Amino acid sequence: MNFPIARELQRLFDTKRDVIKAELRDALTTIHLSFDLWTSPNRFAVMAVFAHFIDRGARQQSRLLALRRQFGTHSGQNLAASLVGIAQDWEIRGRVGCVVSDNLAANDHCPQYMYKHLDSSMRPADIKARRMRCYGHILNLVARAFLFGKDAESFELESEINCMRGLAEQDLSHWRAKGPIGKLHNIVKFIRSSPQRSEHFKRIAQEEEYEAYRLCEESTAELEVILNNDTRWNSTYMMIERALRKRTDIRAFIFALEGEQDEAKRIPADDMLSNEDWRVLGEVNAILKPIYLQTMRTQGWVKLTATGACGRCW
Repeated sequence: MNFPIARELQRLFDTKRDVIKAELRDALTTIHLSFDLWTSPNRFAVMAVFAHFIDRGARQQSRLLALRRQFGTHSGQNLAASLVGIAQDWEIRGRVGCVVSDNLAANDHCPQYMYKHLDSSMRPADIKARRMRCYGHILNLVARAFLFGKDAESFELESEINCMRGLAEQDLSHWRAKGPIGKLHNIVKFIRSSPQRSEHFKRIAQEEEYEAYRLCEESTAELEVILNNDTRWNSTYMMIERALRKRTDIRAFIFALEGEQDEAKRIPADDMLSNEDWRVLGEVNAILKPIYLQTMRTQGWVKLTATGACGRCW
């Protein structure tokens, strides 16, 4: 690193690293770790590791310790080796408390290897007690199982394959089999599949809102419908919630297309939502809403609200 900017960046990094090391060294508590893995757009596996502790001023703190590529298989042993190396780099080998991660089998095995490296005298019962499951991920699993059954990944994969192969009709049938949620997905996808349809829907929505004297309350984005993102349940909840609010607009849009001679320009009859379908969507929305709100409460820093403290609840 011979360039002035590169040298300055390295100097700043080293300085900040020393500050964080001092914070970790002076912490009043053990250092609890949370980690997760993602796949980057260029298909690299990336591990993020956070440290959580109480500082000398009795304040809760979180620090990003690592954001690095994860090589090899995502086995518990490989993940543990990465975490042990990170603990070594930050000089906290003897001070690691609990570990928080998603509810995957590899994450169950990871602490067993990690704690044995950090403290060979630790008993299996103590290791098990220090493995904490991510609360947000538990909520995610509950909602996905409710919406898509136990094998949500297979459902999502089949939909992705249909889209990649251009099998539009097969994908419509695939989603339609999920009942009212699948039919709503197909309707929204139809609306959003072209700029012209989206604009047509927004014009209808504006007319409906004008008649109700509420146009000024909604932005252009609020006039649109939301398409869910495969089996990511929170986007499905938002799709349903918006559709229930825009139910009149959706019906008006469908009615406006009934005169089209070209069948491809009309929503398929099999995707029409009956009154019973709308009732089911309302019930699904009522079930998902508290899960969604609870998920939102777990995000961010701890703060007091009218219903108690929330945030950073893993």
